[in-house]
Amino acid sequence: MNRFKIGLFLLAPIFFGLVFSGCEKTYNAENVADSIKEICKKEYNINNVEVKITGNTIGVHLPLRQLFSSDFEHVLATGKVQNLESLLQFSPEAMDKVEDVLFSMSRVILSTGRPIDFYVLKASDTEVTGIELVLIGYVDDIKRVRFWDISRNEYRDRVYHDLKVNRAVLWHRPIYNLFEDMKKLPVVEILDKYFISGTNLNMISPFFYSHLLENQFKDNLKIDIIDIRSTPFKKNESLVYIKAAEHFTPKKGHENHKFVIPSGYEAEYLFMVVQQGNQYRVNRVIPFEYVADSGKLEKIKFPEELRLYQNIGNWQSSFDIAEVFLPEFLAQQISRRATALLFTDERITNTLGKVKPEFSYEKPKAPAGSQQAPGRFVFSTLPPEKEVLPVLETAQQAKAPEDISYYLHKTLQLVGKVIHSYDFKDFSGIQVHVPFTETSFFLSPGDLEQLRKNKLNVDSLIIAAK
Repeated sequence: MNRFKIGLFLLAPIFFGLVFSGCEKTYNAENVADSIKEICKKEYNINNVEVKITGNTIGVHLPLRQLFSSDFEHVLATGKVQNLESLLQFSPEAMDKVEDVLFSMSRVILSTGRPIDFYVLKASDTEVTGIELVLIGYVDDIKRVRFWDISRNEYRDRVYHDLKVNRAVLWHRPIYNLFEDMKKLPVVEILDKYFISGTNLNMISPFFYSHLLENQFKDNLKIDIIDIRSTPFKKNESLVYIKAAEHFTPKKGHENHKFVIPSGYEAEYLFMVVQQGNQYRVNRVIPFEYVADSGKLEKIKFPEELRLYQNIGNWQSSFDIAEVFLPEFLAQQISRRATALLFTDERITNTLGKVKPEFSYEKPKAPAGSQQAPGRFVFSTLPPEKEVLPVLETAQQAKAPEDISYYLHKTLQLVGKVIHSYDFKDFSGIQVHVPFTETSFFLSPGDLEQLRKNKLNVDSLIIAAK
């Protein structure tokens, strides 16, 4: 699927959801995350969103059983894919939930005193593919479209969107489900449902097995997942770390039972998860606790055979949010819009082929204690992945110079338009690499503005750089 086509569904839900939302009440700055969860739960019956705030960026994770309409299990089983674009058609039910979560986010973002510059929504297919729809938007763009300062189409083009694979959601899913089913299923069914066939007591660990057996003696069992992270291990295997706290009351007649893990205790485990077909099952459980001779729980050191993986803080979470900053956001947006230009301008497509425009932002390295200087943008054009270009001169001859100039002129005008529309001035300029050559030239902010107004010719810049 062409990335820019992903955004076509965004216009109605985001525009009408964000534009006509907010302002009816003020949400407490300290309770922004809880407010989003509350709206999702009470008004849309969506109970499983996660919300994180990093700096001035707010992120929401929406786990979905099925992000796409296609039966991926059948596709993976048969190995037959006739049309990739039709395969990646979003499920209407999933898109309804995406719209509802976006609307909930917008109501809070636009009606809180907490400064929020960017919002991120990640909607993940947790059952089969691990594919994740990522949407990133600039809050000021919401405000501008609400007051008709920018058009609906322009707003849609400003929302960054992408599809990525989030393997962690697939590795975590059986562990989440296992702990959920521990509250209601007998041990035999749990072993059959979540563990590989032939699992013995040592692989499960006697400690964890005893823990499972004791759940039959508990009432009002509630399990809080405090942390869950994972990392690739061997081929088709991963390690999943989980910290969970159980809260329960003993059943009648078991009030004096000495439970392996007392109510409220935060227990830690490592699960080895192996892929079998389209499913992930548990191969081994390693507890971080043991029952000492005193009857108390004692901690176990990280397993020696896994010491290379012991820095759990660096393992993957199913939902991580990095703070978004305007220069990098502009670079991502321009890369996507420049790619879209390739598909809508036949001259570029026919003469340059399926090249990939890449726009990035580079921060300068400043000595300690000195003032940070403005960064610069870099514009490159990557050749088609399967195209071999052993000699740059031959490639340059194959592409007419006037076509390369036309491509650069159109693309850099787009760059100037986007940067001008955001009134972004905190950059030193743009380093432009001419496609299929070793030539590059530098555009100052003033040069870019002149080019945007058609008062500067790209040909002259290329000639001067040679």
